[in-house]
Amino acid sequence: MSTTIRQQIVSAVGTRLATIKTTGGYQTNLGNSVYEWLQAPLNEDDPVTLIYRDRGNVVVRAIGCHEHTMMLEILLAMTHAASPATVRNMIADVIQCVGTDVTWGGLAQDTGAVSDEEIEFEHSGRKVAGISLKFEIEYTTAPFDPYTEA
Repeated sequence: MSTTIRQQIVSAVGTRLATIKTTGGYQTNLGNSVYEWLQAPLNEDDPVTLIYRDRGNVVVRAIGCHEHTMMLEILLAMTHAASPATVRNMIADVIQCVGTDVTWGGLAQDTGAVSDEEIEFEHSGRKVAGISLKFEIEYTTAPFDPYTEA
């Protein structure tokens, strides 16, 4: 069975985020703890967990294609206190990583940063701090065919 363009992009996101390591020229090792739509409790041994989610997909019909804008959220969840400088390095690493190829290997036309915000939330009864970064990924498919690029 074929794989949708959306799934191919989400898979490419996960693969690329896993490259965020100091051995790859980044400031942090976020790539050691990357999860898609993490459902299990955060691991106490991981000071930072990177969770990515495709939060929505707006489709506009255009002549000869469907234009998609997929919202990508990247959450940095911290179970231990991190210095402000380290958190800024994590944010910079994610932005740099996403920007290495805004077409995701030719699957998309463009990727743009939407926002980042500091958040605090509870996960499995524990306080967890985090940063949410949001991006929009624009791609096209053939009309009513999510498997074929337009």
